[in-house]
Amino acid sequence: MPKLTVEGVGEFEVPAGRRLVLALVEAGLSGVRLSCQIPCDQDMTVRVISRLTGSGRADAGKRPADDITPPPAWTAKG
Repeated sequence: MPKLTVEGVGEFEVPAGRRLVLALVEAGLSGVRLSCQIPCDQDMTVRVISRLTGSGRADAGKRPADDITPPPAWTAKG
């Protein structure tokens, strides 16, 4: 199981393949919004550089879906 380290917050075990955006929500981080869809398939470290407070947004938005719809597809760079 990959380890997600959030600088200044702590370390969390994440199910392999879990999207980073969901891993952060499930780790109990509040006031943080991340739209990154990268899967947690290895140990990683992230740093919170922006918070909801002071952003002008009313809230962090709804919880992202478990699956990306439509499914992602890799494209060849030409």
